[in-house]
Amino acid sequence: MQSGTRGVSRRAAQVAAAAAILVTVLVAACGALSVGAWNRMPEQLLDDVSGSIWGVFNKCGHTRGTAFVVEHGGAKHLVTSLHVIRGYRVDDPLDGQIRVSRSESHGRLRPATTTTLKDVRVAYADDVLDIAVMTAAGIEELPSLHLSREAGRRVQVFAVGLAQAKDYFGISITDGIVSNPNKEIVVGSRAFYQTHIEHTAPLAGGQSGGPLVDMRGRVLGVNAFSYGGPTLHLFYATPLERVLDAVGVSGRLEIRNTGSARIKEIYLTPENLERAEIDKLPPEIGRVNGLATIRFDVPDGRYRVELVTEEAEPKVFDDVRIDPGKTTTLEYSNKDYGLRIANAGCNDILGIALLNPVAQSLLEQIERSDWPDEQKAEKAEALIMSAEILRGNPLAPGQTWVEWIVEGDYDMYVFTFAPSVGEFRVPKPRPLRIRDGELTRVYVAD
Repeated sequence: MQSGTRGVSRRAAQVAAAAAILVTVLVAACGALSVGAWNRMPEQLLDDVSGSIWGVFNKCGHTRGTAFVVEHGGAKHLVTSLHVIRGYRVDDPLDGQIRVSRSESHGRLRPATTTTLKDVRVAYADDVLDIAVMTAAGIEELPSLHLSREAGRRVQVFAVGLAQAKDYFGISITDGIVSNPNKEIVVGSRAFYQTHIEHTAPLAGGQSGGPLVDMRGRVLGVNAFSYGGPTLHLFYATPLERVLDAVGVSGRLEIRNTGSARIKEIYLTPENLERAEIDKLPPEIGRVNGLATIRFDVPDGRYRVELVTEEAEPKVFDDVRIDPGKTTTLEYSNKDYGLRIANAGCNDILGIALLNPVAQSLLEQIERSDWPDEQKAEKAEALIMSAEILRGNPLAPGQTWVEWIVEGDYDMYVFTFAPSVGEFRVPKPRPLRIRDGELTRVYVAD
């Protein structure tokens, strides 16, 4: 009995030793495989996904961000972050305003190696989630990515996007992990939360709108923004699947502002419910430029639509019906004169100031005063910036701004920034006359 027990114990010890050796070998092998896979994976992934990655450029060739083609539900979509294309008339074809291009070589965009998509249009936009879903001619023939099955899990991820450069198509890739797959954060200044994917894959300028992919190159979300300080920086992507599920399903409300008076706020009141401000509005829609069309998706149903404008009383549309997959159009027009400024150059317009005769007289008094030059400059700058009308909304090349301005004579100052040389341009005043009944058009060409 003892002999048998000793034999069993001996065999058990041998099995345990063999198992230990096997575990050691497997751990070593897995470790070697893991390191090797980690070293090769970014390069392999870049080769796998690069054919579906596109650059978004303005008309002067400066990078605005990244877009990519993804297939879902049997259809292909061109996806980017909404802020990458914000400021353009998204109801019109974007051709001529922005270029969605890619190069077969990871270098400069040369005619021989560059493909530019045609008839690019926005099919769906969600400002709260910062996503735009677009269509383009021939999109069904383009290479595409697929959605990941790793949604909601803490997995290794890679952020893919365009290097920030002029006329350059250099795709960059960074790696990290999903630290929180369902991070609820406040979006902008609004007091409500939205779910984003929090991850640690660094995002560089130009990667906005690019895909966050798993180890198989499948898409988890759209890289949108980063947040943090000197000691901690985290990055956020918007989950994509639920956005694609909504394309073509929600109803759409279109508001055409054909005058030059500004719409300050837009409210929707669903039938039998209390008045509530629309959540899914881009920030600038809170102060809609005149001569513009705004489209956004809302649940189907009947609504009371209220436009808070520069008029004394709000403009109200009762019993507005929104049907699934259809567009309902409302038109607002008041005041037929004002100022329309178009950025016809390749520099960013950071600010525009209009000085009326009273302000011009004050500026002249500052110049004639006995104050030190530094004090003169400070007071002049304060006076000019108090008349600034862009309100912190810079105009990129190709964008326009419409403002209702009281008739009269003005001195206009245009503050520009040249991205190509990193240079701010000191403005010189130019005379401007606003007349009742006329829309004054100003084209700024650098």
